[in-house]
Amino acid sequence: SFSAACPTTSRWSKLCSTRAAMGASKKKQKLPILLYIPNLIGYARVALLGVFYAAALDRPALALAAYVASFAGDLFDGYFAKKYDQRSTFGGVLDMVTDRVATAGLLSFLGILYPRRAGIFTALQTLDIASHWFHMYSTASAAGDASKHHKAADALRRRNVVLRIYYASYPLFAYLCVSAELTYVALYAIAADICPAPARPAVETLYVVALLPGCVAKQVVNVAQLASAAAELARRDTFGEEDAPSLGAIDGHAKKPS
Repeated sequence: SFSAACPTTSRWSKLCSTRAAMGASKKKQKLPILLYIPNLIGYARVALLGVFYAAALDRPALALAAYVASFAGDLFDGYFAKKYDQRSTFGGVLDMVTDRVATAGLLSFLGILYPRRAGIFTALQTLDIASHWFHMYSTASAAGDASKHHKAADALRRRNVVLRIYYASYPLFAYLCVSAELTYVALYAIAADICPAPARPAVETLYVVALLPGCVAKQVVNVAQLASAAAELARRDTFGEEDAPSLGAIDGHAKKPS
């Protein structure tokens, strides 16, 4: 083997160990990244979104089923990525972009179905895209480990408390994300007259009591995420990558004693 042929000096031993580990990693990762199970789920989600876009105005029942199925796929790609150790940068970007495109598309159709509220849906769409773009760029471009996840505690150590609580608590994270999406889904179902008349009061009650509060809270998180990411990028420009203090530190040391 390669390790057996290595010299016994400390320097060469470390080099051989590193190469041996790389070789083992390559043998383990025989499956092309594009064929990872989570990524196959991602492709299926994109295809279902295509069905939703094509049918949204003419066949709302089919469109709604396709959208919900695509949204449900987001619950499984992460599970399979962890189970089979198939995490990848490509998969993370595919998942993120699919989520944002799905929400933006649904909000666009809600603007058509509710023309008097089109400005609100456009504003929600803009906030969603801007917030996630700023956050992803600010975490991905940070000095150090470029592969850090945008939800990791290290990536959020300088962010505001709202964002840290949001990403640290999975039940809260799941509730806000799901309630926001289902709020839009419920609005689509009501406008497209998909709900049977007897079920409509129950759907509207569920919308007001359970979904709408979570959707509103999710917009608060989006604002906090956008503001925090923008402030982090500005601090890096001002102080540099490694020396950028937190916002509290900047405020606390704004005035130096004479």
